[in-house]
Amino acid sequence: MLLTCRPGNLGNHSHATPGNGPASVVYKNPRPFLQCQTTTPTMSDSKLFQPTTVGGLPLAHRVVFAPCGRCRADSAHVPSPLAPEYYSQRGSTPGTLIIAEATVISPEAGGMLSVPGIYSDA
Repeated sequence: MLLTCRPGNLGNHSHATPGNGPASVVYKNPRPFLQCQTTTPTMSDSKLFQPTTVGGLPLAHRVVFAPCGRCRADSAHVPSPLAPEYYSQRGSTPGTLIIAEATVISPEAGGMLSVPGIYSDA
């Protein structure tokens, strides 16, 4: 639920008074108050699911798959054949941006087994 409020004014109101006084008193309340309403937003109302452009690349929404280290490479830091399948599953929605795979820059820089790397002996 989303609560949306805007300023308002109480204005003139009748108020019943007990006792022998007049049956009602009309008064002006100059204090502002908030008029509120609740709405149930839908996913299409959120900017998260609205199209955008990143560096000239049109995206259908603003959900981005961030780089991650999956530890599914072989001992030479070469990604396994499962990598294309893994990312094609996550990018199956048209307009999805995937910033794929954290990588190591040398065999010594891995710090962990089975992480993918991009480097050469040159």
